[in-house]
Amino acid sequence: MAPAGPAASWTPLSEGAELLAEEGLADDEEQHLACDRSTSSRERARGLSLVLAVGLAAIVGAAAIWSSWHRARGGDAAEALQEYDSRANGGWIVASYKDVTGRDPPSSSDASADDADFTIVDDAGSAVVDDKEACSEATPGTSCYENVTWAKTQAIFEHPEWYPGLSMWSSRDKFQRHFHETYPAAQCSRPCPSNEEDTVCDFEFNGAPSTLCFCQLAKNRGCSDMPCACQEGCGDSKWSSPGTVTFKNMHSAWGCSVNTALLTIPRSYITDISYLKTWCPTKMEALLTEMLLAGFIAYTDQFGLGTVEQCIHSAKIVTVKWLHLHTFCPGGHIDGMPSNWDTAWCGQMSRHADAPALAKQAVAWAVSLFGPVPAEPPRTCARMGCGAPAPVGHCSCDPSCVRAGRCCDDFGLTCGA
Repeated sequence: MAPAGPAASWTPLSEGAELLAEEGLADDEEQHLACDRSTSSRERARGLSLVLAVGLAAIVGAAAIWSSWHRARGGDAAEALQEYDSRANGGWIVASYKDVTGRDPPSSSDASADDADFTIVDDAGSAVVDDKEACSEATPGTSCYENVTWAKTQAIFEHPEWYPGLSMWSSRDKFQRHFHETYPAAQCSRPCPSNEEDTVCDFEFNGAPSTLCFCQLAKNRGCSDMPCACQEGCGDSKWSSPGTVTFKNMHSAWGCSVNTALLTIPRSYITDISYLKTWCPTKMEALLTEMLLAGFIAYTDQFGLGTVEQCIHSAKIVTVKWLHLHTFCPGGHIDGMPSNWDTAWCGQMSRHADAPALAKQAVAWAVSLFGPVPAEPPRTCARMGCGAPAPVGHCSCDPSCVRAGRCCDDFGLTCGA
């Protein structure tokens, strides 16, 4: 809206006649002046009509934009027109700002039109809001941090329906945004943009027949069309999480009041702890955390014990080439574990919050055996090693890669083939 100019001085024609009479002007001169003023009035009227027409066009255009954005949210045009409010406040349309942000716009008494927030619509018809609310990352010791940690490591397993669209793999900032938007008591501010990804290491089975049963229990797509190879059947497990499956171990623990032991495996085909470190380096800790939590929840759900022993065999001595976590009673033993550090990693878990720290311990153990965790999976035989297996979709340095046509570029030079 253009700023208004100085107020105009208008003199009624009747008053003008009296003035003219006092000054001795002739009637014909008065009539001529009145005619000029009438002409001027018509010109002003035409100018005012033009201004009103332009203003009306602007309002109709804004309403059309509002209608387009409203339909993008799922409403129809009639609802959009009902919601649209063309009342001006300080010289700008205010209805869409409040609808999008949930806040009243600044009034003309505390803001100028130059400082106003406007609703902008992108090419797809979506509203882009200039939200001036500061973002921040939840820090340890705050209510928000504790709520995010609890949701990501415990509640997501027990009540996944509380977190639509989220999983164990979702980044912390997405959990923080969930609390910010739905649960004010968590005291979470709007999270800042994060580079953390929700990706998982989803590897299709391409292993030996001896691991087929684990593949079928994990519901891995690489064996979905094969006959069941498990003696106990291949039905759905009672205990499962987004990335893992837990089931009873055929071997029993000893030295326990409850001899039943459980195994937890990833749904993704990962042969052992070294394979996990090599091919899933950025999500290694997250997957181990999920496995530890899944085993703990399943065991305490079944037996009600508050503390459990959990162990992972070294890659050098595993009997079934599918990464698996043993969960059994504290103080007990199974398959030679607990034992020396070069044979297996073991730790005790008493509460859900222990899982992240235990996962870090398991990563440190793997590093002590097999070297540092790489920044990304290897792409050459020089880094991977000759004869090393690789997941489906990656180049390989195993001799079978020649027949499959998926050898890494330096296979011949590095491995002498």
